[in-house]
Amino acid sequence: MHRLAEDPDADVRHLLSFNHPLAPPALVLDAFIAAPRQRPYLLTLPRLPRTGLDHLLDHDGPDIRALAASDAGLDQPPVHLLADPEPRVRQAAAANPRLPLDLLSALLNDPEHAEGAAANPNLAADRLHELLDLCGLPGAATR
Repeated sequence: MHRLAEDPDADVRHLLSFNHPLAPPALVLDAFIAAPRQRPYLLTLPRLPRTGLDHLLDHDGPDIRALAASDAGLDQPPVHLLADPEPRVRQAAAANPRLPLDLLSALLNDPEHAEGAAANPNLAADRLHELLDLCGLPGAATR
């Protein structure tokens, strides 16, 4: 596996990324960037890095920007991606736990960002219950 991971042929390295459970994470990320048709599958792999993606925030590919925008370990919140032309990038940025809570609250009231903001793990339980009440879902006490 280590020899194949260093093969000079990118196709060999990418096939390794798609198929070997011990493929190096950096190699899986490289395959994610280089093989757009394989991205949905690669997103299911636990070896695909989810952090350390700061360098990809301004990538040309929207799937790659969306992956980077979801990185909970970013040095700075991906605020500039809230204005990205691609909805999936805006949604990933709105769901990023690094966003300040006041901005997150504002995003919940913006139809363009509300879905992503509602998926943000930093929302307090009482705020989530308020959102469910607004949707008309009955609370546990009324069932």
